[in-house]
Amino acid sequence: MKASPKNPLLEQFLSEANEILEGVGQKLMQLEDAPNDQGLINGLFRMVHTLKGNSGLFTFPEMTRVLHVGEDLLGKVRNNEMAFSRELADHLLNAMDFVGLLVNEIELTERIDASRAADSVRLAESLR
Repeated sequence: MKASPKNPLLEQFLSEANEILEGVGQKLMQLEDAPNDQGLINGLFRMVHTLKGNSGLFTFPEMTRVLHVGEDLLGKVRNNEMAFSRELADHLLNAMDFVGLLVNEIELTERIDASRAADSVRLAESLR
């Protein structure tokens, strides 16, 4: 069972983060069937952008770093500088799984373990 953070703002962030991550997963699966759907791409970009901004408010650089690179990739897709592909979807799903792992860690401990910084850098580099 997950511990509940004592900070109401952090609780709200975590609740919204879980909702956004679920939505991101759904949109990525929808995009596999409609890779040129600009509405889905824009919605996905906004979700990742929102989660990135919110994570920055709580000083979770490991999370923000990965989300920033994901946002950059989606921006390129949105601006037709890069095509959406199954490979890109897989990379974004891996990134969102990592973010979900961090959200779970924050729910349990109200922080991210320092060991996650190196994982975050490696994942961000692989996304680039």
